[in-house]
Amino acid sequence: MRSTKILTATAIASLLIGSAAFAGTKEDFATVSSAKHSLADAIGAAEKAAGGKATDAKFETEHGVSKYEVTVVQNGKRDILNVDLTTGAAVKGSEKNASSSKQQDAQTITAAKTGLAAAIATAEQQSGGKALEASLEKENGNPVYEVKLANGDKTQKVNVDASTGKIASAK
Repeated sequence: MRSTKILTATAIASLLIGSAAFAGTKEDFATVSSAKHSLADAIGAAEKAAGGKATDAKFETEHGVSKYEVTVVQNGKRDILNVDLTTGAAVKGSEKNASSSKQQDAQTITAAKTGLAAAIATAEQQSGGKALEASLEKENGNPVYEVKLANGDKTQKVNVDASTGKIASAK
């Protein structure tokens, strides 16, 4: 029964989220569902390691290794950190000068009352699902965190208002 639910959820996640955002294989979904550390935990570890604020975070499997990848912006630099699902340890993967849009994202996040990890927690509570990916976006000109979640046999996108921390929309 459980493997059937995982297979169904995996297939739907692949279709709805897309291969670029989340591969959606049976193994990937099982890995995210049973990981010792959540996407929100990974954001906290990455922000602490890099000393900035996260603008994007996602689960991915690269070269057979599953990890969370978190983008943190601070002082005009953009760090991409890899976070281990088991230990929660964050390691810098690359560093680049932040583009003007990433610098604006950092300013928006600094001014926001809600951080990316808190937005994920709100979205997970509202949906009952597990976050696969989250990023800072604009909805009608307002900053929102777009959180993509897997929940049983379906996926869901929840937007959380960056200023209030409340659900802005859910699909």
